[in-house]
Amino acid sequence: MRFTVIFPLIALYVFLRGVYPLFRGKMRWLSFLVFIPVALTPTIARYVGGPMVAPDLSPFWIVVGDYVQLVVLFCAVIVGVRDVATILTRPFGLRLNRWTGSRVLMSAAFVFAMVLTAASEWQGLLLPGVQVQRIAVPHLPEALEGLRIAHLSDIHVSGLFRADRTQAIVDRTNATKPDLVVITGDYVDGSPEGRGSDVKPLADLRAPMGVWGCEGNHEHYVDYDGWMRFFAEHGIRLLRNEHTVLTDRGYPLVIAGVTDPVARKYARTEPNPQQALKDAPKGFVILLAHQPKSAPEYARYGVDLMLSGHTHGGQMPGLDVVVKATNGGFVEGVYRVNPHPESTSSATTQDNRSKMTLYVHPGTQVWNGFPLRLGTSNQITLLELVRAE
Repeated sequence: MRFTVIFPLIALYVFLRGVYPLFRGKMRWLSFLVFIPVALTPTIARYVGGPMVAPDLSPFWIVVGDYVQLVVLFCAVIVGVRDVATILTRPFGLRLNRWTGSRVLMSAAFVFAMVLTAASEWQGLLLPGVQVQRIAVPHLPEALEGLRIAHLSDIHVSGLFRADRTQAIVDRTNATKPDLVVITGDYVDGSPEGRGSDVKPLADLRAPMGVWGCEGNHEHYVDYDGWMRFFAEHGIRLLRNEHTVLTDRGYPLVIAGVTDPVARKYARTEPNPQQALKDAPKGFVILLAHQPKSAPEYARYGVDLMLSGHTHGGQMPGLDVVVKATNGGFVEGVYRVNPHPESTSSATTQDNRSKMTLYVHPGTQVWNGFPLRLGTSNQITLLELVRAE
């Protein structure tokens, strides 16, 4: 809601500082009558189609609304950088007016924003492909070497990505013939009534060792309790500060999951790795945690491999810097994580392992409000575990 109020102010800034100076005379008024209504299309759509996090609109209008909104935001960044550069260099006697005030250069910058948004949105809407990722894990038991885990994360079923997309993801995942399937949160944007039929195909995921998952932050935004009931009723098994033990390969494989940190905001059950691993047998421990930023803390609990998502791989250059800063330095791929230096008597570790292996998934899809990718891709990741030298 706050962004719906702020965005018109951003659009007005872009018009006054970027669009308005490009025209002369009556064309300025005409540009106002064209630019402002078009720029405010996404804001109007929010009132028509529902909340920003999960509008109930057709895919076409979501794509169009996102495109317009993101072009305006990119233009705001361009105009903002120009204005800040002009202000900061003025005391040094540098006059940048020749290029900052150039109508040709500003027009070119706006065209660049439009092309960049189009290319990035096209990339963000592509159906995810399968990527194989080999992970060398210290202390991997011989019985688990070669274990194949299909890892999905940030599926973001929504008005933009509906049942046909979900079914295609399920079919591609099942075709890899994994031993185990895990989903690390952000299944859906919307209500069970509106998006339930689009999520149902996830119940068709198949693997000999089962399909397990944890919640993400987006599950909390629209009818959390309803979704927890829906998942349970349709055989989508979420581990919420709990674990299961799999012995299919003759060695205990502990799959644990924690709730998402955003639960604190809604006075719901907060993540608790100690509770999740309570009474777990000694074995190889895989922890499912949507957000990777708590990895150093979770490493203190004897976790061998932590699987996360949330970051979408940074999505695009520039944004990845922000993503890294807000997620403990983790963006995408494999990391070796030292346990947090703090220790408590209640922290129960199975071994005195020095480092935990973390894999951060780049995202199977993207949120419908920011469907952009540049330099990253939607992925179904097939993890193959091997023993580290």
